[in-house]
Amino acid sequence: MSTTKKLFAIVANMILAAIMLPALTISSPQEAYAADTNQLMAPPRGTSLVPQSADVSNPRVEANSSMASGSVVTWDCVRFGSYPQTEVKPSDSVYAALESASWNDFGDATVSGVKYRRISREDVTTYFPNKSWNDNWPTYRYFRYEPVKWRVLDVSGDTAYVVADIALDCRMYNERPSEITWETSSVRSWLNGYSAAVNEPGINYGARSFVSTAFSSGEKEAIVASSTLGFSNDESGETQDNVFLIEQSHIVGYDFYDNEVNVFDDDEKGIRVYWNGVELTWEQFNALEESRNQTVVEALRCKTSDYANAMGVYKESDADYRGFCQWWTRGSSSEANDFQNFIPPEGETNCYIQADCDNCGIRPGLWLDIDSPYVSNAGTVSSDEGPDA
Repeated sequence: MSTTKKLFAIVANMILAAIMLPALTISSPQEAYAADTNQLMAPPRGTSLVPQSADVSNPRVEANSSMASGSVVTWDCVRFGSYPQTEVKPSDSVYAALESASWNDFGDATVSGVKYRRISREDVTTYFPNKSWNDNWPTYRYFRYEPVKWRVLDVSGDTAYVVADIALDCRMYNERPSEITWETSSVRSWLNGYSAAVNEPGINYGARSFVSTAFSSGEKEAIVASSTLGFSNDESGETQDNVFLIEQSHIVGYDFYDNEVNVFDDDEKGIRVYWNGVELTWEQFNALEESRNQTVVEALRCKTSDYANAMGVYKESDADYRGFCQWWTRGSSSEANDFQNFIPPEGETNCYIQADCDNCGIRPGLWLDIDSPYVSNAGTVSSDEGPDA
C-alpha cells in the first residue's frame, strides 16, 4: 500500500469538514488475539498518507461551555492487537491456575485458551511512588491479555491514524539521563523492537518490544509504516517507524496554535509550516509554539490499564482528576533535549519532564489498514469523561 504522506493538518475547520465524510463498515474482528512474541519487526519502510475518504470518521469537535477547553471531542474507535491490561485478583476463579501455570521467559502463559502476563517488582519500571505495589502483595501479579482499543485521529482512504485509548505500559523516554532525540531514544526502539545500534543507551529490544507483545505476525501486516519527525528542539532526522509516540496536538485533531497553523509534506520541498498563510521557518514555528500558555485540554486526559499502573504509571488520586495519568508525547523542550514533552493528569499542554522520568504512560500511535480482518469497530469515546469515583 502506498500513498502520499500527510504529517497532519492541524486546523479545526478541516476536522469539522471531515464529519461530513461517509462512514463505512470496518471488517469483522479477529477470532484470536494471541501476540506472536517470536516474530521480530524488520526495519520499516515509510509511506506517506493524505486525506481522501473515510471508513471511520475523523474526530468531531463540538462547542461546550462547561469544558475548560470550550469544546468536547468525540473519537471513533477500533480494536486491534492485544496487550496485558486487566489484573486478575486472588478472588478470581482462575487465580489458582495461574499460580501453577508454566510461564515462558517473557512472563506469558496461556490458561484455558486465554493469554496472561505475570510480573514481579523486579519487572516494573518503578514502584515508587506507585501505591499499587505494597508489602501485602504476593511475589507475582497476573494480568489478562485483552484487545487494544484505539482512537481514530485521522482517516486516509483505507488507512487510519490511531492512538491507544489508554496508557498501556510504563517506560522512560530514554533509559538514562542524556540529551537525546526521538530518533535515538530508547522508547522508539522499545516500541518497534530495534537493535542496540539504534538507541543512545545501546539496548537490544528485539522480541522484548511493544510490537512483539501486542501483535501477531498477521496483525503486523496491517500496520502501515510512516515517516515521523522530531518536534520542537528535537533535531531528529526523518524516521520511518511502524509505531511511535504522537505529538500532543494530534490527539484532538485540531490546532491549539490559534487554529491557523498547517504542517504538511511537500513532495518537492519537504516538510513545510504555514501560519495565517505565511510560510514559517522551523525556528519561527518553535518560537510560536513556546509562546503559547499552558492550556487545559480535556481531550488530552488519559486513563491507564491495571497493567500500566502496576508497571509504574502515575495515576492521580485528587478527586478532580482521579484515575487520569501522565503520558509521553513526541517532542523535546526548546531549552534542552533531555526534557521531553508529556501530558500531566490535568491535561495541560506544553509540559516537559526529564527523559528518564520513570512513571509516564505509553500511548502508542500508528497508521493502520482498517480493511484488515484483524480490525473491528469499538464504538466511540468522548473527552467529557469525568474522573473515577
